[in-house]
Amino acid sequence: MKMTLLFSFALIFGQIHFAHADIAALPGDECESESQMENAECVGLKLSIANDELISVFSALRSRLGSEAPEVDRRLVKSQQAWTAFRAADCSLEGAELLGGNGESFRVRRCELAKTQERMLRLTESAF
Repeated sequence: MKMTLLFSFALIFGQIHFAHADIAALPGDECESESQMENAECVGLKLSIANDELISVFSALRSRLGSEAPEVDRRLVKSQQAWTAFRAADCSLEGAELLGGNGESFRVRRCELAKTQERMLRLTESAF
């Protein structure tokens, strides 16, 4: 039973792909122009796309797990909730270096973008 479940996980994770594979090639560092407004819009757009992709990857994984692995699904949901809170807190701390300054929100969003991309990779490459 355990071997079958592990093999199923390997198949599940091996079949998840990004719909927008170019996200990984779009780091937030490219959003550094002379205009703060352009920087914020650039990172905001990339973060929005990355968040949508993460939701797609997460949803695809949950639907592939289905009812065959309810405990794994429960733990996956719990992990995602904890990760979301961690990302917000950790990136807020990173932005504190520029507390109250014009670049604080840009720094926080760029951090969130990087962590979101990392999470997508973790969910697609890991077989628990």
